[in-house]
Amino acid sequence: MELQKIFLKRQSRLSEHVRAGETTNKPAWGNMEQNERRCNGWTNYETWATALWLDNEQATQDYWRERARECREEAPASSQVEESIWTIDQAARFTLADALKEEVSEGTPVTAEASLYADLLEAALQQVNWHEIAEHYLTDLDD
Repeated sequence: MELQKIFLKRQSRLSEHVRAGETTNKPAWGNMEQNERRCNGWTNYETWATALWLDNEQATQDYWRERARECREEAPASSQVEESIWTIDQAARFTLADALKEEVSEGTPVTAEASLYADLLEAALQQVNWHEIAEHYLTDLDD
């Protein structure tokens, strides 16, 4: 999968930066409350880092903008919209958020075997606010 190749390439580059002593700009939260964990305008570090990596390369950014466009175009035909459960904007955001979560999770370089790294990665991915990232891409369409 093309997205998995991109993640592996990025992981390699990030590891090189860390080995070289460069910081990842991860905030030190210490005793901060959960609602104070915002990072660079995003819900938390995990959301910020995910959005940053997705926007870091033009091909990935273009891919997710196109997916956002598709979700917006398909939203009016959603059964939840037709049944007045969701608005068109909600349908687009929820659908894109699900796609983001699924594709990023599937692209993980960590195997499905139980391990410390798999557990840590899964915990981090659970903290990502996929709806916020989806809203970011959908809002970009309006600009």
